[in-house]
Amino acid sequence: TYAVVGIHSEPCKSVFRLNAEGNKEEDVLVRPKTCVLPTLDYYSLQMYAPNLNANHRNKQSPWLLIPNTLIEFEPWEVVTCLITAQLASEETFHGTKDYLALGANLSYGEEIPVRGRILILDVIDVVPEPGQPLTRHKLKIIHDGEQKGPVTALTSCQGHLISAIGQKIYIWTLKNTDLVGVAFVDSELYIHNLLCVKNLVLAADVLKSVQLLRFQSDLRVLSVVSRDNISREVYTSNFFVDGRRLGFMVSDELGNVTIYSYDPLDPSSRSGRRLVRCADMRLPSRATCSLRVANRLRHALLSVKPSSTTTASALTAGTSATNQNPTNTILDNISLVDSVSQTNNLKQSQQQSTAAQQGTTNPNSGVDPEKFRQSIYFGSQNGSIYRIGPIRDKMYSRLRITEKNLIHHLGPICGMPPKSCWSYNRPQPELANPCGKVADGDLIWRYLTLPHCQRLEIAKKSGQSLESIMDDIAELIATTLHF
Repeated sequence: TYAVVGIHSEPCKSVFRLNAEGNKEEDVLVRPKTCVLPTLDYYSLQMYAPNLNANHRNKQSPWLLIPNTLIEFEPWEVVTCLITAQLASEETFHGTKDYLALGANLSYGEEIPVRGRILILDVIDVVPEPGQPLTRHKLKIIHDGEQKGPVTALTSCQGHLISAIGQKIYIWTLKNTDLVGVAFVDSELYIHNLLCVKNLVLAADVLKSVQLLRFQSDLRVLSVVSRDNISREVYTSNFFVDGRRLGFMVSDELGNVTIYSYDPLDPSSRSGRRLVRCADMRLPSRATCSLRVANRLRHALLSVKPSSTTTASALTAGTSATNQNPTNTILDNISLVDSVSQTNNLKQSQQQSTAAQQGTTNPNSGVDPEKFRQSIYFGSQNGSIYRIGPIRDKMYSRLRITEKNLIHHLGPICGMPPKSCWSYNRPQPELANPCGKVADGDLIWRYLTLPHCQRLEIAKKSGQSLESIMDDIAELIATTLHF
């Protein structure tokens, strides 16, 4: 089953004002029939189920409406977010249960303060009505509480509900049918996106970029760990997973995509108070949404993948130096190759060496770190789809050399160098220099369309063999072939 929030517009014939006593009252406006009235959006929540019998021949709808699951909201009430929250519950064996968490705002105008509302819904199974099998699903309102400010974003963290209300971020726990406050922290202007991994929360502000929060459940403390010091209008944000390393991806109003990391040992991080920029690039269109997907592991083309010894040596060399060996990514228009600076993890390497000396083994030590890598898909305003994902250091170096020789061999397209198309867009001076390090994956795929003699010539200039270049391209295609 799926929960869908929809709107329908109707002419608005009234406004709300504050009376002398400070209460809001509705004022119905009388206008002639020739007057064009403004429209007001009315929000509603409806549950749907897929129609398994639908096909092109019978022309049936692929979705079926579930009866008695409609929730209509008040006029002037706007639904801002709807998520699936995993909250603590004693009803299940695992101690958590999935709920529908919805945030809505009541905005009557400039005179009346905005009020928010948090709804927690549960999809329960009941005995269906005769002849209506879809009625076995029913929506049950667990909590419906009013908030003192606008509810702009929701997420769940370790069985708790995190909400952005006004200029504060609150953490709640669900007890019976009430939300009990656990912790809060002051935020920036308007948080419109919240993401959580374990006890880390990534908050995206509409004007003040992103900030990294940490929730300590034993101390019941929510604190700001680090933030971006450059103000930018964030359109979408997500986590960038590169094996055991975690980065933070941000897309802004200029089409720039920036990847940050948390590195307290880097001097530019000011002892960890600032996020370190690892890579940046510019997309032809603004990315408005993102989706994180795990890389594929089983594919026929992965037989050309290098041995685990080569991969492990590259990762070991990267973790033993500071800002010297970057972790790499592949980003494409359904392909483009990019590099991301690797987070320094000296403490983890010291712990691993100590464990090796003591004879203890890590349960994940024998697992290939590439199995934990994930790709991010972007959806842009012009309808195009882009992808970004991590690659190994040595592969990135080989692809960069191949790309430079391809540029000299093919020449610029339409008189524009490929590097300038993806370079970071900086309309005004910033306190941080662009990292660049972007290689065009679409250009690398053109290597497959060249004649065999030209492939050999480019491989010879790159100091590589034809088989190594083809193996790298095949590995990129195989690990990111999600569809």
